[in-house]
Amino acid sequence: MQATAIPPCDVLLFITTPSERKALEQLAAELGLVADWQAAARHDSLLGDYFDLGSIGGHRVLAVPTKMGALAAGGSARQAVLFQALTQARALIAVGMAFGISRSLQQFGEVLVSRRVFPYDVREVRDEGPRYVSDHVKTASLKAHGGLVTMFERASKRGQFPFQISFGTLLSGGARISSAFS
Repeated sequence: MQATAIPPCDVLLFITTPSERKALEQLAAELGLVADWQAAARHDSLLGDYFDLGSIGGHRVLAVPTKMGALAAGGSARQAVLFQALTQARALIAVGMAFGISRSLQQFGEVLVSRRVFPYDVREVRDEGPRYVSDHVKTASLKAHGGLVTMFERASKRGQFPFQISFGTLLSGGARISSAFS
């Protein structure tokens, strides 16, 4: 793996599982983006490993492997904050990240394109007698990168995909959420 100074980029693409990495490798090869995946591998002493995918549609793209757990060392939230700060990337894409809390409504392999990101860890916790209440009234959602959302909307209208594509709000944070409908 080549140790280099991390380059500025436009898009950061985050992958976590071996199957996500394999899918990205296959797609990059099919599209002629990366002929030799090992040659694309880089290492930064502060950030760790990443892959330089070069220019895609006029945008410099880096792929960043993360570990499970958004807030863990090497987790997606940590890596996103650090990589974005050092590369000045304007768009972040999380591949294969979990979404949905009801397995009866969302299936493995479905795609969520987020129009907004809602940071559910940002909340006011109040003591109301024998219990605590989480209040998200003052929490503002963040708008996703408009150009990327438009690109995904066009692609979803054009193609027949073997999976469902949903557009909506992505919940972001480290809190554990459960559902009575799972």
